[in-house]
Amino acid sequence: MTAQNACRTRLWQIWPFGLLRIDCQKADFKVHKLRCAPTIPYNCFVIRATPASDGQADSAYIEPFSLKSYGNWSLEMKELKERLGWPQADEAGKFYPRKDIDTWYYYMYQPSAQNLSLNKLASHCLGRTVKGDVAVVRSSPEDVDDYEESFTRMDLKKIIDYYKTANSRQVFQQREQARLSRRLGMPADFL
Repeated sequence: MTAQNACRTRLWQIWPFGLLRIDCQKADFKVHKLRCAPTIPYNCFVIRATPASDGQADSAYIEPFSLKSYGNWSLEMKELKERLGWPQADEAGKFYPRKDIDTWYYYMYQPSAQNLSLNKLASHCLGRTVKGDVAVVRSSPEDVDDYEESFTRMDLKKIIDYYKTANSRQVFQQREQARLSRRLGMPADFL
């Protein structure tokens, strides 16, 4: 049994009336929390324009995606195109984490196709209309190497929740100014 399917594993308990099926969350929440989907780190997630399951919660739109070519921009785009069946993979944009971090960001890819559904969650993060499924990775400028490449569905859900109320364009502008000021050796509020 892998950690990825631990949550789907059903456990059986014998009760006076027969067998009772329970899931791992109910059986042992401490183990479930460590091993199951919301807390398993991946280097990429796909945010669907329409939910993959019947639920309407944000987590129903977010799917883990192990990107084999992570870290190589052109190979990432080629892999996304091939594995997700996109006609072409394009850059959608980047958005920063909730904390005042400007050394790394979330980077979003999208398909280059027409007549795609609105992706509400991705649109919140970028502060503009985004259509179709998107892939999200963590990235940074070339001079930065000290960030965690993998993240969890829970991390991504928290940042999406943050951008539902935060002005994503303002956050982006502030972080870019701070990053540029630091590169120039100036105080963060210099520009």
